[in-house]
Amino acid sequence: MIDRRLSRRGFLAGCAAFGLHVSAGRAADHPGLRNFDPDKLPRLRAALAATRAGKADTRILYEGDSTTRGIGAVQKWGGEAYLKAVPQRVADLMDGPGLRWSRETMMALGGLAGGDERLSTAGATVAANAIRLEPGTMATHTTARPCIAFEALYHASAGASFSYAIDGGRETTVPVRTSGFHRLALSDLAPATHAFRFTGIAGTIRLLAQEGRSSDARQVTVFNHGIGGATVAMAADTRSPYSVANTIPQLSPHLAVINFGLNDWQQNVEPDRFKAQLRALIDRCGPTSDVILETCNPAGPRGPYAYPLDAYWRAMRELSDEIACPLIDTAAIWGGYETALARHWMTDTLHPNAAGYDEKARRHAALFGRL
Repeated sequence: MIDRRLSRRGFLAGCAAFGLHVSAGRAADHPGLRNFDPDKLPRLRAALAATRAGKADTRILYEGDSTTRGIGAVQKWGGEAYLKAVPQRVADLMDGPGLRWSRETMMALGGLAGGDERLSTAGATVAANAIRLEPGTMATHTTARPCIAFEALYHASAGASFSYAIDGGRETTVPVRTSGFHRLALSDLAPATHAFRFTGIAGTIRLLAQEGRSSDARQVTVFNHGIGGATVAMAADTRSPYSVANTIPQLSPHLAVINFGLNDWQQNVEPDRFKAQLRALIDRCGPTSDVILETCNPAGPRGPYAYPLDAYWRAMRELSDEIACPLIDTAAIWGGYETALARHWMTDTLHPNAAGYDEKARRHAALFGRL
């Protein structure tokens, strides 16, 4: 749990940055928040009410590229960089006795094993946006906090199998009888940090997400689906069972926070096509999930590319207006790259550092604090 006094200071700072004194009706006029109205997030609000009443969990999915994943904070935080990413920082800032927020989750996607010491691979290769377990390969998730239950989402074909071991104990084999997505649920664990080791036996197992629970109480669970190098087209591609278009139905989030642009810019995706693909991704988030868009941070000298980065910011703002979708306009708050660099928010020409992620997280927390 975080210090609530510190949390409140962070919350007030976020409120100032977000301009939360602005009424919902005027939010579209404020550079940091566009088309925001709590009534436009009915699924999230209903889920939060149910969680506060102890009836059900709330699930929030952050979808994006390496800036969502947390790359950029590695210089300062090393293997703990993932915990400084915006989704995990939001959960830490919001967690409290009145409403528990958990970031004890892992989306095993896009090479995450290389950026977090809590998830190690011994010979396992990262492919198809998942931790891939072939026969004899292994991956371990060590929880950051004590937990009493653990769940893993994985995809495999019929005839595949793997084993798991808890804290170096006996191996338990799990056979796969039907192709598709499956869940492994482990409960009645001693309240302690645990290491869950997965080993491939037959076929290919792709670990997609893991979640530890610290109590039986209902909670808000935050999933980080940041994938290094991802574009909107990759996320919306239904041909891959590992894209967010297919994992969203498995996680059934009540809110999806979508942040893309940097990789589409570098791959010369036409801005109108970028906007159309964003619209398709938003459509994939229904019927269970509300959506909040977020413009990407500025970038330093790179390229040359076919279109300026601000063309992607404009495309996202236009889409926000066209479909009345709430937008966190980080680009408007941060300004140009030189401004962000002068504020000590960047670690390189693409990625924020820990301070930059923290600035974003505090604004996100301020928004959630209004719901």
